[in-house]
Amino acid sequence: MKKYILLITFLTATAVFACLNETWKLRSGEDMYVGGEHFLNYDEKALEYKRIEYDSEKMDQLLEEFTKNKDVDAYSDYGIGLIYHEKYKKAEKVYLEIEKIRPGRYATAANLGTLYELWGKNEKALEWIRKAVQIDSTSHENTEWLHVKILEAKIQGESAIQSKFFLNTEFGIDSLPEGSVNMAELIRLRDAIFFQLNERMTFIPPMDPIVALLLFDLGNITFLTDNAETAKINYELAFKYGVKDPLIDKRLALANRISETEKREVEPPGVSEANPNILAKHKKELARDRKWRLIGKISLASVWFCLITFLTILWIRRLNKKRN
Repeated sequence: MKKYILLITFLTATAVFACLNETWKLRSGEDMYVGGEHFLNYDEKALEYKRIEYDSEKMDQLLEEFTKNKDVDAYSDYGIGLIYHEKYKKAEKVYLEIEKIRPGRYATAANLGTLYELWGKNEKALEWIRKAVQIDSTSHENTEWLHVKILEAKIQGESAIQSKFFLNTEFGIDSLPEGSVNMAELIRLRDAIFFQLNERMTFIPPMDPIVALLLFDLGNITFLTDNAETAKINYELAFKYGVKDPLIDKRLALANRISETEKREVEPPGVSEANPNILAKHKKELARDRKWRLIGKISLASVWFCLITFLTILWIRRLNKKRN
């Protein structure tokens, strides 16, 4: 059984973009696995670290390995180095050459898709990412469906940047997120967002509407699957990336309040796991608030009805008096 590596949640020098496939990882015989805490952090130096890693010495070694031994994997890594240094035209030439040498290679399709996305050629990016998914639908921990949705949203424009479009679900309008899908599906969505953003944010600094929305949804989901502290961190980063949803203020305030309550507990576990009492209490408060809001609306409607009825009767009487 292959060894699994926990993917560190903070973006460090090991972070890569959502579909860049470096063959040194493949040669090691290890799979990447999303685990640990499900919160993210933006490191503005992450891309700089990758550029340092792919310095001129390493790039020369990779190119020499291909020239002498026709090592396609080394040439592919050379292409990745070009992408990190934003030499997109040269990288495109590398991967199209690899495609001729060894057609149907997953890493080539995935890296070309990512290259074109970074280059701003989203239609071509979508074409190649779809090819990559056809070659290996289980790649990147079965999360490439979200990469496809992100590219589709970029092509369709602002109207597509919605939770329903990306995740086929929404999380209500109250301060506490409401899940309309079961826990297994929430966990699947959480891991997909986490995996895709953990790599994507290497190249995308604040502000970005798609990253902002997905971070907001990651906060909503981790509120239900993990704990308030994790949700709070994701909400704060969503705010930094420019999330526009007005619910962010209410949900961040609630996450802060519950997180502080958890910290005062002897054992401060996750809201949805070992310490459900805090969450259950807030659900009761929400239900009570909804009840009183409904009563208030009904009462207000009744008052308006009575007032209109009274004025109508008064008007009819005045008309009758004038006729008499």
